[in-house]
Amino acid sequence: MLPSLQKRLLKQNAPTKVVGVPVTLNGDLKNQFVETNVGFDTICKVNSQLISNVCTDALSAEKYYYFIRLMGRKASHVALECTLQSHPNMVILGEEVAASKLTLFEITKQISDAVQARAEQDKYHGVILLPEGLIESIPEVYALLKEIHTLLRQGVAVGKISSQLSPWASALFEFLPPFIRKQLLLYPESDDSAQLSQIETEKLLAYLVEAEINKRQKEGTYKGEEIQCHLPFFRLSSSWIPSIKV
Repeated sequence: MLPSLQKRLLKQNAPTKVVGVPVTLNGDLKNQFVETNVGFDTICKVNSQLISNVCTDALSAEKYYYFIRLMGRKASHVALECTLQSHPNMVILGEEVAASKLTLFEITKQISDAVQARAEQDKYHGVILLPEGLIESIPEVYALLKEIHTLLRQGVAVGKISSQLSPWASALFEFLPPFIRKQLLLYPESDDSAQLSQIETEKLLAYLVEAEINKRQKEGTYKGEEIQCHLPFFRLSSSWIPSIKV
C-alpha cells in the first residue's frame, strides 16, 4: 500500500512525506529505533485490569485456579508485562519453555508443584497466565504440529491424519484430550504456523494439572483439598480483541 501511495504522490508532485509506523499489539517489533509499538501499552493496561479483577475474585472465593491465555505468538511480551502489572501467582513464558526445552509433562509438573506448595499453606486458589504461542514453544508439540501440517498440505483428509503420523507423534496425539486434537488438526496459517488463537492451551493445561493433582491425591503425595481449575468468562487472546473500523 505504501509504495503505491508514494508513486501517486510523486506523480502529482505533492510535497508530502510518507512515514510508516509499526503497529502490533504483541509488542514484538521493539528494537533500537522503536521503543514500543502502538497498541502494546493500551492492551497491557486493559488486560491487566481484567486480570486483577480475576485475582481479586480468586482470593475472594478461595477455591478456584484460573488459567488465562493472553495474546503473543513468538513473543511473550504481553504476558510478561501483564504479570508485572497485575501480579498473578504464576506465568509461563514461551521463550523460557523453548530455551529450556520443557516438555508438556514438565510444564504440568511445574504448575502442579506450585499448586501443591500453596496447598501446604492452606491456599487453594490462584491465577496463571500464558501466551497463546506457548503451544508452539513446547518441542514435542511443535514437532507434532509440523507433521500434521505436512500431511494437511499433502491433501490428507483430517480423519486419516492420526493413522499416518509417526509412532511417537501418534502416541502424543492420542494422549491429548479430544478438544485439543480437533484444534491441532486445523489448517495452518500461510506462514505454516498453527491457528494459535483457536487452540485452547489454557484449557489443556487446566485439564492436565487437575488430572495430575488428582493422581497425587490418590497416591497420598498431595494431602490438601481438591482443586478446581476454571477458565475466566473471557479469554484475553487475539480473538478477544474487537475489530475497529476507522
